[in-house]
Amino acid sequence: MDIKGYKSLLSEFVSFKSVSTDKAYISEIQKTVKWLEKLFSERGFSVEVIKGTRCNPVVFASYETESAKETVLVYGHYDVQPANKSDGWEKEPFWLNEKKGKLYARGVVDNKGQVLIHIFTVFELIKTQEIKYDVKFLIEGNEETSNDELADIIKKNKSKLKADYVLISDGEIPYKPSIEYSLRGGFNTTLKYTTAKNNLHSGIFGGAVPSAPYELTKFLSKLYNGKNKVMIPGFYKKADKVTLEQLKGNKNHWSDFFNKSISVLLPKKKFKLQISNEKKIKKIFERNKVPSFLRNKLPILCDDKSNVYDFLSNKNFEDDQSDILKVELFIK
Repeated sequence: MDIKGYKSLLSEFVSFKSVSTDKAYISEIQKTVKWLEKLFSERGFSVEVIKGTRCNPVVFASYETESAKETVLVYGHYDVQPANKSDGWEKEPFWLNEKKGKLYARGVVDNKGQVLIHIFTVFELIKTQEIKYDVKFLIEGNEETSNDELADIIKKNKSKLKADYVLISDGEIPYKPSIEYSLRGGFNTTLKYTTAKNNLHSGIFGGAVPSAPYELTKFLSKLYNGKNKVMIPGFYKKADKVTLEQLKGNKNHWSDFFNKSISVLLPKKKFKLQISNEKKIKKIFERNKVPSFLRNKLPILCDDKSNVYDFLSNKNFEDDQSDILKVELFIK
């Protein structure tokens, strides 16, 4: 693979601030779409920009070979999350930076870097006439905002997207090339707990009237048992079981992948884990395969005037007894 050529294209790709969570970046989205359209068309691909009514444009590119009997469809996304140097980046996040053999920039691992690996590899195979499949790319611009129109776009273009294999480019590269063959789905839900009509002063009403933060804290404490299992009835009913073959197949990667993907994220002094390989592989599957139930955001207190307060830090909070507590939960 022409690494220099790949880096050159990646540098261009990540330079676009294709942030889908903020409409102020719509011009950057449009530049990214035009860049992808040109990239594919210059290399003999048929390119179509599919425009939805609610989402950013979807780039569809296809390449056909005379001898191919099967088709591979590659999915990816060009949109990214916001990033500023003040967030802790050593250099500007939309400039490609290489340090100790690693590439840094917003989008390098989600998902511009991965999808460009697949795009560039296909380009190379076409150039050397080694391509053995018809190839299609579907690259969207709202993955980071949970595109609610993508399913409709896929249904409307079902025949056009027909393929024998689908490769999801939006996945991890756990320190070495890999292919993920399954992913957990996920959804957000907001639980609103109300115990009174408005905020109440704890010095006068505390103990006599239920406190929403206290009641919801009790609820959250019952979601898991002491063995880290979700206690909601039927939660694991349709979940795939981790098979013996999967355990054996990942045996050689237990310690290395665990140390780089899990333990490295924990505070060293308090949570340093000295555990067996068997438990390490269990943690790996808990991270990637076993369903989980997370409190995704900190509780937020809202009073009857829709003023928002930070419950945990007590910032800007005057009446310490609240009637309403909202908490966002993420189920995966």
